[in-house]
Amino acid sequence: MQIICSICILIMKKGQKATARAKLKESFPDGVTLSAVLDARRETSGGSYPIKYRVTYQQKQVYYHSGLYWNDIKTWESIEKTRNTEAVKLREKLKKGIALLKTDIDGILDVGEFSFNALNNRRKKGKGNNILNTMQVLIDELIKDGRIGSAEAYRTTRLNLKYFRKEGVSVNEITPAFLKEFERWLRVKHIVKDENGEKKTIRAKTSTSIGVYMRALRAVMKTALKEREISESRYPFGEGKYQIPESSGNKRALTLDQLGRLMKEPVFTQNELRSRDLWLFSYLCNGANMNDVLRLRFPPTPDEDLQFIRKKTERTRKEDVGVITVYQLPRMKEIIPRWGNPYIPGGYIFPFLSEGVTPLDEKRIVKNLTHIINDHMTILGKKAGVGPVTTIMCRHSFATIQRDSGATMEYISKALGHKDLKTTDIYMKPFPHKVRQANAELLMKFEQ
Repeated sequence: MQIICSICILIMKKGQKATARAKLKESFPDGVTLSAVLDARRETSGGSYPIKYRVTYQQKQVYYHSGLYWNDIKTWESIEKTRNTEAVKLREKLKKGIALLKTDIDGILDVGEFSFNALNNRRKKGKGNNILNTMQVLIDELIKDGRIGSAEAYRTTRLNLKYFRKEGVSVNEITPAFLKEFERWLRVKHIVKDENGEKKTIRAKTSTSIGVYMRALRAVMKTALKEREISESRYPFGEGKYQIPESSGNKRALTLDQLGRLMKEPVFTQNELRSRDLWLFSYLCNGANMNDVLRLRFPPTPDEDLQFIRKKTERTRKEDVGVITVYQLPRMKEIIPRWGNPYIPGGYIFPFLSEGVTPLDEKRIVKNLTHIINDHMTILGKKAGVGPVTTIMCRHSFATIQRDSGATMEYISKALGHKDLKTTDIYMKPFPHKVRQANAELLMKFEQ
């Protein structure tokens, strides 16, 4: 059986939609041909198509992924002669890829008869399909789709992977052993050189950050598996292989007493008051994160419940959009007039975002305001004697206080916008000592 290498292989099946016409064709002895084709059989979410290098020999066609995408089939037909700036750049990249494959094919023909097995083995010994290039394509697609948070996760993963292996990594090299080595590297501080040759410190990563990076890599490898770039046996994640570490996130939640002290602590500036008000609003709004708080819109009438869909999950749910409904408490109705926009049905409640804001600007605005709130709340929390306070604690505090007050897990899960109770449990602070003691003592009731 022919070995399938990490950078290939997609063999055309009878009845499938044909790819766009082959371009940049190269011919070799023994009837071997090489060309670039636009694979129009599957369109990405961003509306583009993958470009593949096609090698033909003895009426068999094998496709090797280039890591490049293009969205205009008409322009592709003139890719060899067009003067379109972007198309010219693409053409030059394709020529480099063609040249690398041409070198491999020439090398095989110099010593004997061509075979796909020989070509695959030869490419496995080289760099193969550089996963850094693949991830950059994904990043570009995510940015086009406005998925800035996901793009940032892939960007930081790619950057750390680049520092870890400067020469690049082929898909075939991503093994359980490689992932374990990468994880060990991430847990240690490093001094590296950036693209300008300047020294840069890479901080040791927590299990939470490592989990983000590994899930990004897992998504890439799942795509490689689906595209048949790797076999099932080569997929490195799962039971008996590499296991992504559990989150080490701090489940610190404030108690009702701590919340009371925090709210009673004197504030002396408008920025301090605004930060505390927005933090409290987040907590009362089912622990919504700042991204969702700033995207909130006024209901049809001022006193109606607020409704929103979490930014984090709005693209992942097709059947259940996960609408979260929030009862407007009196304290929330005090905060809105103080810092919000005038009431307009359907308009933004708070003035930080505006209609038509780009995803990149939205991400920047939310990030900057979150930093400001965290800075003020950390200082305020220390003054109140409850320790540093951040916006992430709004969600943990909401979930834990609701649970300790008798709310069911089903209610809390729905309020948080979760589909799985296991996810909800992540936000829970462990039961306090008194509760554990009381429940343990129930076990001995038979003695009474």
